[in-house]
Amino acid sequence: ADDQIIGSPDEKRAKEIMFLASKGLIKLGLNLNASKAKLLNRDEFCKYWSFDIFKLLIDTNDNNKIQLAWTLYKDRLSHGVKFKPETVLKRLLSCNLDRIPISIKNEIITASTKKDFIISVNEYYLKRIYLFTENLKKNIFLEYLNKLSGEILFNQYHLRVVKFAQENKINIKYLNRININLIKLNDISL
Repeated sequence: ADDQIIGSPDEKRAKEIMFLASKGLIKLGLNLNASKAKLLNRDEFCKYWSFDIFKLLIDTNDNNKIQLAWTLYKDRLSHGVKFKPETVLKRLLSCNLDRIPISIKNEIITASTKKDFIISVNEYYLKRIYLFTENLKKNIFLEYLNKLSGEILFNQYHLRVVKFAQENKINIKYLNRININLIKLNDISL
């Protein structure tokens, strides 16, 4: 198990539960990293998991709600609200971004091409980013994926990009560095 959510009526009880859980896990040879624990009230918890944004995005074709969700996302970022921005970005990428104004679509794509996000997503999201990228900028996106290959030290990134390229019939000339790195690591090649 990784993430756990513990609900309690007050902070004192929550800390007691954490202490007891930690004692029990130690007996099993496991560790609870209390430094990563977040204590949130109900409102903070709902914002952290972005339930309101996800509710807006139930209908992936509702352009007004997609735009409102994007506004809430940006507002939370700019005000330092604790939430999981990568989860919201993934949900936004799952929507029909062709229904919203191009300027907002481009903002979402720009946010989605930040290194930390790109290296953590699977081929589905790479495909969605590529799909919604303007035709004239698709090659720039592919070159960016290729460039990141020199900076990313784990194979999972390379393998995801290879799978994305194969599934979308991407010309390997745009991904030559990815191919070279996989061959060097004796994994696979395009």
